Amino acid sequence: MKPTLSEVIEPIEEAAPRGWQEEWDNTGWQVAPGDPEQMGCSGVLLSLDATEAVVDEAVREGLNLVVCHHPLLFRGVKRLVGATAVERIVARALQHGIGIYAAHTNMDAAPGGVNFRLAERLGLRQTRVLVPGAVPGVGLGCVGELAEEVPTEQFLDHLTRTLDLPCLRHSAIATDSVRRVAVCGGSGSEFIEAAGAAGAQLYLTADLKYHDFQRAEGRLTLVDGGHFETERQILDVFYELISKKIPNFAIHRAAVPSNAVGYRIG
Repeated sequence: MKPTLSEVIEPIEEAAPRGWQEEWDNTGWQVAPGDPEQMGCSGVLLSLDATEAVVDEAVREGLNLVVCHHPLLFRGVKRLVGATAVERIVARALQHGIGIYAAHTNMDAAPGGVNFRLAERLGLRQTRVLVPGAVPGVGLGCVGELAEEVPTEQFLDHLTRTLDLPCLRHSAIATDSVRRVAVCGGSGSEFIEAAGAAGAQLYLTADLKYHDFQRAEGRLTLVDGGHFETERQILDVFYELISKKIPNFAIHRAAVPSNAVGYRIG
C-alpha cells in the first residue's frame, strides 16, 4: 500500500517542525492537488528548488511529490495564466496531480539540518548553534572546531575540494591558521558579527557582497562558497529522513541541479 503524501512528509516535519521557520518564510505545502492525508504517493523527487524542469522530471518519472528546500511561493499568486514561471509551475503541478512541499528555514535551524550537515562535511567537531533561537539547540548557523589547527590556505583548499567548487571567493586571509570555523549555508551575511563574536577564525556562507567582505575588518576570513554549493547537502538529509521512515520507497534526486550556476574561469 502506498504511503500518503502526508506520511512521506511526516519525518521531515518531525525533524524540523514548521514552527521553527523564520517569520518571513513560507515553509510547508506550496501546491496540494488534493488532501495530502488521503492522496497516495507514487514517489518523491528531491530538489533545492521547484522549477519547471524539476516538475517536468517528476511528470516523466511518474512521481507525484516534489520536496524542495526553497519555497516556490513567497508572494500571492493573483492569477494562473502562465505569464510567470511560478504560475506555470503551479498549473503544471496541479494538472498532473503533483504536490510540492518546502522545508526551508525550519530545516536551516534544525539540529542535523543544513548547517550541522555542512559542518559535518567539513570535519567540524563540538558543533553548536551560531545564532540560538527560542528552542534550545535550535537556531541558525553553526560553529565548531577542527580536529587540529591547520594553515588557513590548506583549509581553503579543503573547502574547495569538499564542496566541489570551480572557484572560491574570500576576503583577505585574517589568520595564518584556523581551528574554529563558523558556517551558514545559503545567504548568511547578517551573521558575520556573530561568527566573529563566537571566536571563529573563518566564516563560510554565501551571497556575500563587496561591502560584506569589508566587515571582516581583518578579524576573520570570510568565504563565499556559493548558495547551491553550501546547501545541497539538504537533499541527503531529506533522503535519509524519508528512507528511514519508509524503506524501499521511490526517492529520486533531481537529475540536474535546479538552480545550477555556470562558471567560466580565465
